Amino acid sequence: MGWNFKNLFKRKQAKQEPRNRHLFWKKKAIIDSDVRKFEEDLNSRSMGLSESIGDRLDENRGVFHGNINKQIRSAHQRLIDVCRNLAMENPFGARYAQMTVDNVVGTGLFPRTQMTLPTGELDKRTNLMLDKLFYRWSENKERVSLNGQFDFYEFCQLVERQRIIDGEVFIIMHREDGDLKLEMIPANRCDITHDARLDDNRVIKSGITYDERTMKPLSYWFKRVDLMTQTETYDYVEYDAEEVIHYFEPKQIDQLRGISDFVPVIKTVSQLDAYVHTSIIQARVAASSMAFITQDKSNDLLEDDEEDKELIAEYSPGTINLLNPGQDIKSVQANTQAQEFTGWVNKIESVIAMGLGCFKQALTGDITGVNYSSARFGDLMQQSRYRALQRRLINTVLTRVYREFLQNLVDEQIAEVPVNKAMFDTTWIKPEVKNVDPEKEIKSKILMIENGLVSRRQVIEEMGLDPDKVDLAIAEDDFKPAEKTSLNNSANQENPQED
Repeated sequence: MGWNFKNLFKRKQAKQEPRNRHLFWKKKAIIDSDVRKFEEDLNSRSMGLSESIGDRLDENRGVFHGNINKQIRSAHQRLIDVCRNLAMENPFGARYAQMTVDNVVGTGLFPRTQMTLPTGELDKRTNLMLDKLFYRWSENKERVSLNGQFDFYEFCQLVERQRIIDGEVFIIMHREDGDLKLEMIPANRCDITHDARLDDNRVIKSGITYDERTMKPLSYWFKRVDLMTQTETYDYVEYDAEEVIHYFEPKQIDQLRGISDFVPVIKTVSQLDAYVHTSIIQARVAASSMAFITQDKSNDLLEDDEEDKELIAEYSPGTINLLNPGQDIKSVQANTQAQEFTGWVNKIESVIAMGLGCFKQALTGDITGVNYSSARFGDLMQQSRYRALQRRLINTVLTRVYREFLQNLVDEQIAEVPVNKAMFDTTWIKPEVKNVDPEKEIKSKILMIENGLVSRRQVIEEMGLDPDKVDLAIAEDDFKPAEKTSLNNSANQENPQED
């Protein structure tokens, strides 16, 4: 019988497993997937700034290079999404948009036509007729808007708000049912990537057809919207430039499309939000009391020869607890920056207000430590900006809408009005500018009228009122200005001296 002895000292050969050639690439794909997921989460938390605009520490990103139209094109849709998010969820964005609309549009912008007769007198009959016709049209939502959702006052508000957020807005003027109807088109429906050459002189650039020699817009191309899915299709509709108003504020002379007012402060607002969020977390941590119980290894609570000892793992307010032998408590305290929070936030708020071009106290609503001089100075700077926006809104949008309204009256044989002459004799009544100290402002205006520097009509129009209606209301009230008498004469009348 043979015995087979196994060599116990023989070294075992390692088991050879088949090598997976794609193992490296699988691991790399997993890592890349995790990295992409982290970048998407970071991009979501930072409102897309880490992806589209870059970081301040990176000198090669976040800087405009070359033509401004290329920069707008590259980040157009992303900037629109970020700025819409700012206007909806961020308090600075929401406050700035509402404050600007309130100051530019205010209680309303409406035309006042002052046509004259050959004799030089006012044509009160024609002026009153145009005033009534425009009032009846502007107050009727079914007549003003194509979808019946807004009147002329709301139209002015929505147009200005859309320009602030998206940077631009398109208005299409329709002629339907004998009326002028308005339709507002957001910026994303004019496809900025739609480029084509039609012939030697016409080029479609950023969704707009231009005369290549004069760079004058000839037509606009808008994408249709599927109402069921609320998605844009690439079925384009072309409108002639005479029917479309493109409202935006150009920053450079060769700019073709608009950019939002929020662009200078997007990153600053995002960083402020992150700082405030982190500070709140630190404050919550600091307000909580946390501790760890440490125990010496020489004192084991689980030994069999010792009695069971209670393990203290939670403390309640107002209680006194006795630790077991060998145990100790070590507390953890957060390193909060509560003392630096107020000063740092105030500085960042000043930077945001500077980027938006408005008064800091008006933007934040905090008037702590504001006196009359500083409030007056800030208000004058702010009102200059609002007057410039009012002028652009009137000249670019409202004047064209009113001209089309008058032309529609003539075409529908409702009124016989020389449109060009009527437009030349039309002024726009703007909302009243609120004063820091009304008494001082009124006295200064009276002095200007008495010294012939301005007319009474001009001052009334600056107050947002119609001078003719004001005079009519004064006549109905039988108001008479008080005569100027000296204090001595009034005193003599009240207390006549005895003979």
